[in-house]
Amino acid sequence: MTVIMERTLSNKWLRFFAKLLVTSVLFYFVINKIDLAVLRSLFKNSIISYLFLATLIYLLSIFVGASRSLTILRAINVNLTYGANIKLYFIGLFYNIALPGAIAGDAYRIYVLRKQFEITTKKLFFAMLFDRLRGLWAICGLTLGFILWVPLFDVNRI
Repeated sequence: MTVIMERTLSNKWLRFFAKLLVTSVLFYFVINKIDLAVLRSLFKNSIISYLFLATLIYLLSIFVGASRSLTILRAINVNLTYGANIKLYFIGLFYNIALPGAIAGDAYRIYVLRKQFEITTKKLFFAMLFDRLRGLWAICGLTLGFILWVPLFDVNRI
């Protein structure tokens, strides 16, 4: 029994270090493509409070999206905790950014939820699709709101 447990622990560490190595190599390639002097100049000339506000708004949108996704998942009897959903949502966001196509995160979430809960792939697929459509509706509503609001905005007041 202890041999199996030791092997499982060593496999976990091996996988962890393999992930760390791949991430480090990819991070190295990305950093080498960035002109750090230009990046430093951009940050130096930016308004830090706007960057902070944008980061907060982005994080808020992630938490709202995760909550929206959780309501859809609970409607199809996937009893996931909020914390587990947030973790799964962030991993999905990473896959959407890191892999081409912007649907890899949804595919990963379907895969994990299919493994963890007894629910069909079809139901999970349509839940993810409906979540995406709700996001699209929200973007359309915000766009319409900004179209109506922008003519009233005075740029010279900034």
